Amino acid sequence: MHIDSRTTNERLDPKEWRLIRSTVTAGHQSRRRHRRVITGEGEHALLIERDTQIEQLCQIFSGEASHSLGVITGGVGCGKTELLEDISRRADSVGVRLLSASCSLVEQSLPYAMIDQLFRGLALAGELPLMPAEIRAARDSAEPTPQLLRFFHEALTELTSRGPLMIAVDDVQYADEPSLRCLVHLYCRLPSAQASIVVTHGAQGGTHAPTQLRELLHQPRAARVAVGPLTQEGIGRLAQRRPRDEVADIAALTGGNPLLVRALLQDNPPGGDPSMPLIVGGTFLHTALTCIHRSGPAGLRAAHGIAVLGDHTTVELLSRLTGLERSDTERAIQTLSDSSVLGDHGFLHPDVRTTVLADLLPGDAAELHRRAATLLREEGAPAITLAEHLLAAGSDLAPWATQLLVDASRQALRLDRTTLALRCLRLAEECAVDEAQRLAIKTQLATAVWRIRPEAAAQHLKALAGLARQGHLPPSCSLSLIPGMLWHGMVPEALSAMQTTREALHATPEEAAQAETVAAWIHNTYPGVVHGDKTLGGHVLEQSSPAWRDRGSMANRSFWALASVLRGKDHDEIAATAEQVLQSVRLSDDTLEVLTAALSALLYDGRLELAAKWCARLGSEAAERQASTWRALLNSLHAQIALRRGDLPRAAHLARASLEQMSPDGWGVAIGVPLSTAINAAIGRGDRDEARELVARPVPEQLFDTRFGMHYLSARARHHLAEGHPHAALTDFLSCGERMSTWGMDSAALTAWRLGAAEAWLHMNNRERAGQLVEEHLSAFRACRSGARGTAFRILAATKPPSQQLDLLGRALELLHADGNRLELAYVLADLCRLHRALGDPAKARSFARRAWRVSKDCGAIELCRSLLPPGQQRASLTSVPGRAETETIESLTEAEYRVAVLAAHAHTNREIASKLFITVSTVEQHLTRVYRKLGVRHRQDLPSGLLFEAADRHSA
Repeated sequence: MHIDSRTTNERLDPKEWRLIRSTVTAGHQSRRRHRRVITGEGEHALLIERDTQIEQLCQIFSGEASHSLGVITGGVGCGKTELLEDISRRADSVGVRLLSASCSLVEQSLPYAMIDQLFRGLALAGELPLMPAEIRAARDSAEPTPQLLRFFHEALTELTSRGPLMIAVDDVQYADEPSLRCLVHLYCRLPSAQASIVVTHGAQGGTHAPTQLRELLHQPRAARVAVGPLTQEGIGRLAQRRPRDEVADIAALTGGNPLLVRALLQDNPPGGDPSMPLIVGGTFLHTALTCIHRSGPAGLRAAHGIAVLGDHTTVELLSRLTGLERSDTERAIQTLSDSSVLGDHGFLHPDVRTTVLADLLPGDAAELHRRAATLLREEGAPAITLAEHLLAAGSDLAPWATQLLVDASRQALRLDRTTLALRCLRLAEECAVDEAQRLAIKTQLATAVWRIRPEAAAQHLKALAGLARQGHLPPSCSLSLIPGMLWHGMVPEALSAMQTTREALHATPEEAAQAETVAAWIHNTYPGVVHGDKTLGGHVLEQSSPAWRDRGSMANRSFWALASVLRGKDHDEIAATAEQVLQSVRLSDDTLEVLTAALSALLYDGRLELAAKWCARLGSEAAERQASTWRALLNSLHAQIALRRGDLPRAAHLARASLEQMSPDGWGVAIGVPLSTAINAAIGRGDRDEARELVARPVPEQLFDTRFGMHYLSARARHHLAEGHPHAALTDFLSCGERMSTWGMDSAALTAWRLGAAEAWLHMNNRERAGQLVEEHLSAFRACRSGARGTAFRILAATKPPSQQLDLLGRALELLHADGNRLELAYVLADLCRLHRALGDPAKARSFARRAWRVSKDCGAIELCRSLLPPGQQRASLTSVPGRAETETIESLTEAEYRVAVLAAHAHTNREIASKLFITVSTVEQHLTRVYRKLGVRHRQDLPSGLLFEAADRHSA
């Protein structure tokens, strides 16, 4: 057989080969420095740290080695193909004839696909004679015939007679079996000195290798050359100009797989912020998925199974989930580990797992999750773990799934995974086996939704209200819904449901106790709803008695404390009981009313420091647990505490925050608390525009039948007073009084409506009627907290002539100092300033003015600060109002410096100051220099407005 070869290379002896190989290696090393993968930096990613392997493989085609078969092994992405291509180029450059083929899984079933690739180039070039017809016919057989084998053998023998030959086969594990038989046959018969074979072999990913492949790979003259992950030093060579810490991070994220390293470098180009973590971007994730797909069918199935099972992956579970034999599963895991996609604890990065899950077809993903839930249930996995698989499956669930989802939702709520809890309950509702179970689940769903979106919970409540009223819900479910119905103004529905539920309670003492507790909460919070209703009232009206408190439950204790303070009781145990509740009860959906009742009891009882401490603690917990409804409600209580302490900026901030954390529909009737606080804070700060906007907001009509409504009515009345509408204010204050008296809650702790009404009468110049109301207040609440009595004496003083006011204001000052309400204290100090000015004592007037200014500034009462300025200075900007630190700095001036500073603040020139104080102009300048330095200013126009309190003439001669 004649082959028209285009090369006439003669056989070369080993010495000549060594010379050629050394030249070729040096030349390739030179050229390699100019060949770069498109990463923008470093060497060829897949050939770094491959010098030893290149040396071994060059010996094969050079004839130096005792073997003529090289098998390149390693994980996917470690550079087997690139190494084969590099060796092929080296062989070609020294005249070795190269026959190459690249096998794929797609062509594995096509007979002679690999052999066709090897000989196609020769046939096209005319170097291979035409195949006789009888041999072409033999190709249709899966078994190579002797004629076919002889044909290929003779062709290759002729080629090797003309010069050395190398056959390069990539991914030989995917070669078709007839081709493998031919290759084994040829290898065994070709002269090793002139013919060599180099193949890459990737793991089968769990499939059994055919006999012919095993025979080829285990030839005695075969040299196995392994390529593995890059070391950290190798990664550093590739990632030039990268900090050492970043190289270590790259190694951790990629396991040293060169392909993954290169992809990660593309996602993180040089010049980024080294303090920022590496970006695991689309290039890296796509490359990781490519590595998994190239791991073979079993490797892909195993990766999908590992992604589904997550931390619960074991070889046994993975084998059962994927249907692979255990041995195949182990090999598949090893294949994925060799490619560095898997580490010791699963996928090297969570986003890789997400990408692998997304690679599943929806139907396949659902089936895998469904099977995983069943398998993990048999293993005793936690309910939440099973629920996550059931949620991913979505449908066609087993009968046991419904109750498991309900159990998982409870666990999720305890762990503050509210979104997961809601998803579990919605799927459980779809899978419920009967109507009773479905309704119970809907009830739990309404409660869970309320934690984060009360307005959405209202829709669930409306759907369940009719069923509760008709008695179709279990009593415990109906009772749990009633507070929510009242919150959203569903009064008729709530009363009807309560009536139906109480009539249906024949069974257990526990249900009766639950109904009693719900009724107690309603009576304290929605007194206008239940007034006169014996069904809801009854013995609950006596809940402020110690006997009711001592019934044992923390709910009873909390509601006893609140009822006691609202009904004007003077029990020393109120604060202690409320704090006991706060110490004993953990914040949850079921206990929120209990805890807010205890906080409200402390607030109304005047224990503001204690209430603020607990409110802050619970508010922080609600924020950490991402319960927006809890957080908004606790912020509103905290704002109310800040208002009663006279801290207007904090009250305003917390009130605004709580209003923003829930929509008006979500707030329901409870909006009266944050809205009233925001209105009062705006009035105190003198921000009339904000107060008008807040009062203009619509509120539910049912608000005025609640405890919250009394706060709102009182705030609206104060707004009317500030706007100069005393008649409207009086109407609102008297409306408060009428409701509170009717409900048996006429307590100054809730709102001192008589004092408000008295101020309204004062605005209408009716001192007599105002005085009567204040006297009535003082008579009715002899034992009330000192702050309320201090305010009463302040207002009473305004009803008296100046000669009688001093004693009353002195008593008010003493009581308010003890109470700690700084805003009310500022009002008393301001009244004392005006009184002493009227009595002709300007020195004392200025002294009280300074104290009032300091306290009012601390409170944020800007309007009050301005009112205290001397005439002509009351239009000063907000920034001109001094704070405590500023006032203390003024007091640090010497007497001489102070006299100069006061005159300078009143716009006197240096010469005028010198004339008034009988000193030289130079001395004035020296004093002013020291004043500027102490006060931290540069010019006289920057001097603190606090200096304006002093009369300039007082400091002249």
